[in-house]
Amino acid sequence: MIRSLRWGILSLSLLFISMLSQSLWAQQLYNSSITVQYADGQVSYFDSLDEAFMALKAGCVVYIPSGSYILSDKEETKVKCQVAIYGAGCRPYGGDADYTRIIGYIEFVEGASSSVVMGLRCENNIIIRDKVKNLLIKNVDVQRIYFSSESNTGCMVTSSVIRNCLTGRGSAPVQVTNCLAGNIGGIKGGEIANCILKPSSSYSSFYTSSYYYYDYYESFSSSYSIMRDNIGLDLDRSTSLSDCQETCTMVGSSPQIPYPTGGVEALFEKYDPSDPFDLRKNNYRLKKGVSGTNAGTDGKDIGLYGGSGFDDTGRAPIPKIKIREIAPQTDDKDRLKVKIEVIAN
Repeated sequence: MIRSLRWGILSLSLLFISMLSQSLWAQQLYNSSITVQYADGQVSYFDSLDEAFMALKAGCVVYIPSGSYILSDKEETKVKCQVAIYGAGCRPYGGDADYTRIIGYIEFVEGASSSVVMGLRCENNIIIRDKVKNLLIKNVDVQRIYFSSESNTGCMVTSSVIRNCLTGRGSAPVQVTNCLAGNIGGIKGGEIANCILKPSSSYSSFYTSSYYYYDYYESFSSSYSIMRDNIGLDLDRSTSLSDCQETCTMVGSSPQIPYPTGGVEALFEKYDPSDPFDLRKNNYRLKKGVSGTNAGTDGKDIGLYGGSGFDDTGRAPIPKIKIREIAPQTDDKDRLKVKIEVIAN
């Protein structure tokens, strides 16, 4: 009886260890392979991003671990169905260096409405074609985001770094919030709020052909976009933004909120004009008591950390194993020592 009980416990222990090993094996696969989980619960693993994107089906979730990946620009890799794409993070610095980098274009075409992209850096562009609606882009670092037309309704870009430009071709009703961005233009019937804007002379349509002139004076008109609680970096009368705001250098809830004495350097906790998109060199929290503090339409600070705020981690909201320690063998009582610590994100 005792022997049977002992063997029963041992069998259960071995079963537990086997299940644990499978779980850890799966986690190891996740750490080294691209994982696609389908709506029916089935899971597939891929070594290349091209293979993973060519195997997408409606309702699937794609997990792209830390590392650099190439995505080919071809018809088979375009996203044609509703998916969620999660990377390990978009900021390659800090105490946690998890970082997913994609070299190539992520393109959403008809059928990809209600998709999600989070936690990755795209060295090229994210493109949203006609009839793609309700797309969420969050916690990404990207060169350009391109919306095609007025059919891109319900789309939102938030808590992201857009190094070059976001454009809506003069008609896309997109909501852009809490982003550090170069040029934003062509948004009509949408909203640009709590952003840090660093215009570039190489993309003149940001100010000349966009709806910003109208955004400002008719910000609550149904025909044009709302532009509120933003901060412009190093703006002067030579930029066409000054056409609608005179000498305005900071876009807030009031018609004009000037820079404090000392300019941009006196406004933020830390500012490096040589590389404003590197968040290791810049901290866009407002210094205590400067102009723009509690000046937003919601009573919070204008800029990145007002409104819904800016996520400094740059991660997607998926669990991550932080500590995984497994003893090489059992002890004298046939017990295996395991220590696992998980971050919920």
